[in-house]
Amino acid sequence: MLNTADTTPSLLLDAKTSAALCSCSVSFWWQQQSAGLLPAPVRLGSKTLWRRVDLERWVELGCPGRHAFEYMRNEQLERSPA
Repeated sequence: MLNTADTTPSLLLDAKTSAALCSCSVSFWWQQQSAGLLPAPVRLGSKTLWRRVDLERWVELGCPGRHAFEYMRNEQLERSPA
C-alpha cells in the first residue's frame, strides 16, 4: 500500500498488502495470524494493520512465531544505543 500523494511506503499495511509483501495469500495470512505466527498487528479503528518495520525485521529473523519475534525484537532494542 503506497501513499497516493507520493511514493513513500506506508508505515502500516493491511492484510492484503502484508500478504503480498510476504508472497502469500490473504487467507494464509489470516490463518498465520490466528495461529500467532505473525508479528502483533495494530488496531486502528476497525482496521487491523501491521507495521512495515516489524514485517521487515520478522523476515530478517527468519519468520519466527509472535512470542519469539517479540522477545528477539525487545532484546535488540535493549542492546541498541539510545
